[in-house]
Amino acid sequence: MKTLHKYLPLVVLLMIGLLANCHKDDDVASSAVRPADAVKLSFAASSKHTHLTRSNPVDAQKETAFNVGDGVSVSVPGQNPVTYVLGNDGYWTENPTTDYLLWKSNTQTFSAYYPVTDGTSMTHFTLPTDQTTEAKIALADYMTAQKDIDRPADNNTAISLELQRRTARVIVEIKKFNNQYTDEQKYISSLEIWSGADVYDNGLIWSSVPPKTLIAPYVQGKVDGKMTEGTTFTALVFPTEAKPENNFIFVSDYENNVLVITGIPAMEAGKSYKYSLIIGKNKIEIGSVTVEDWDGNTTEIEGKANPTVSSVTINAPTFIKVGSTGWLNATVAPDDAIDKTVTWTSSDPDVLTIINATTGEYEAKAVGSATITATSGTVSATCDVSVVAVTLATAFENGAVVTIGCTSNSGPSNEVFKNENGTFTQQNTNWNNSALHTELSTIGGGNSLVFSITDGINLYTTIIFNSYDNTYSISGQEGYTTVSDLSISINGDDITSQLTKTN
Repeated sequence: MKTLHKYLPLVVLLMIGLLANCHKDDDVASSAVRPADAVKLSFAASSKHTHLTRSNPVDAQKETAFNVGDGVSVSVPGQNPVTYVLGNDGYWTENPTTDYLLWKSNTQTFSAYYPVTDGTSMTHFTLPTDQTTEAKIALADYMTAQKDIDRPADNNTAISLELQRRTARVIVEIKKFNNQYTDEQKYISSLEIWSGADVYDNGLIWSSVPPKTLIAPYVQGKVDGKMTEGTTFTALVFPTEAKPENNFIFVSDYENNVLVITGIPAMEAGKSYKYSLIIGKNKIEIGSVTVEDWDGNTTEIEGKANPTVSSVTINAPTFIKVGSTGWLNATVAPDDAIDKTVTWTSSDPDVLTIINATTGEYEAKAVGSATITATSGTVSATCDVSVVAVTLATAFENGAVVTIGCTSNSGPSNEVFKNENGTFTQQNTNWNNSALHTELSTIGGGNSLVFSITDGINLYTTIIFNSYDNTYSISGQEGYTTVSDLSISINGDDITSQLTKTN
C-alpha cells in the first residue's frame, strides 16, 4: 500500500477565562472560588474540521462528535492531572470542580490523553477486546498529545493542543456469499478481528503474553436479526507492521464452520481500513480494501488489495470419452484477484453437460462437439471439446490393447501391445525386415505414448502420441522417417480419425 498521511490530528482547544454571566453577583462568587491563574479548557471545533472526530461508528454525525460524559485527562509537570468532562451544556469542566491546572511559569508542557479509564495514562494503554457497543468501542479510541505552550497575555486567549490517534479502525463488510450457499444459508453466526498488538507502553506497541487481541467488534446492518450481506463489523486495533503468519479475521458460518483470513496487514494510526469479504464454504477472500483518513474528509482509495480478474485460461482436454465424467479447470489471473470464482457453461448440453457450474463437473453424454465457456468476473474464455467414442488416454488404462499399423522404409507393420499396470508388452510383430523390432513406452508420467522402430543400435523412427489432445509427431534417423498408412486403435476402437499430426 502507498504511504498515506501520518496520524490524523484531533484538535483540542484550551480556552482560558471565565464565562460571561448575566449577574454581577455570579461573577464575584465564581472569582472567589476559581484561582486567577487557573487554566480553563474547552474542547471545541478545530479550524480544519467541523467537529472533533471520535470513534463512534453509528453515523456520520455521531462519528464526528464527543458524547456527554466523555473525559480527557490533562496535566502539566509538578501538578496533579485534571480530568475535563463534557457536560450537557456543551462545556468541558473540571471533575471534580475543585481541581485546577495552574499557570506557574510562562511556558508549560501540556499533556493529554483520552479515554480516562483504569490503567490508561499518557504512556500506557491496553486495547479493550470487547468493542460490541458504542460506549465500549469509544473506550478503545486511545489518543494522546503533548506540547509546550506559552502563557498568553490575556487569559481569554485560546491555546491549543493536538491529539493524535494511536489506533487504526478496521471495518469488515460481508460483500457476498458464493453460490455454494442457499439463500437461507447466507448468514454468519460470528465474526472476530485480531489486532497485531494489544498494549501501548512508552511509545511502543507490543503484544502481551499470552496475547489478548481477539476483538469482538461493533456490528451494524443486520437483516432480520441476521448477519448477512451488507452487515459491517467495526473494531479499533493497534497498527503494526504486516504480520503475514498471524490470523486476522475469524468467521463462523451458519453451521459454525470457522473460516480464517490469515495475515494481518500493515496499518497506520489514524487511518480507517474497510475490507469487503466474499464468503465460500471452504474459504473466505478479501475483496476490495478502502483506506481513508478517519475524519472522512480526505479519502484516498489505496486501490484493490485484490485486483479484478484480467484473464481466464481453460485447462481442458480436447477429446473426452463419451460416458465419462470429470472436472474442467481454469487458471484465473492475477493470483490475488478479488473473486476467482469460475462459472462454466456448455453450448450443447446434449453432448457435454455441465453438472455443477461452479466446480466445473461435467458428463460427456453423446458423441459430438461442444464449446465450453469459463467466466470469472467480466472475463471469459472458450474451448472446443470433442466427445468421442474412445481417446488415446484410454491406452493408459490397465489391460488396454494398443494396435499400431504403419508402413515405413522397412515395410508395413501391424504391431499389437498390451498394457499391464502402465507397462506395454509386445504381443506380436510382422515387420518385413526381421532385423527390426518395435517397442511402445510412456513418457511424461504417462502423458504420451512413444512408438519406436529400431534395430537395436540405431533408432530409425519415433512416433510420439500425445494423450492430452490426440496429436502426434514423427522423427527419426534420416532415410528411415517415412511413415505412411498410420493407424492406431485402442481395445479394438479405431481412433485414427481423431489424430492430428503436428510436424
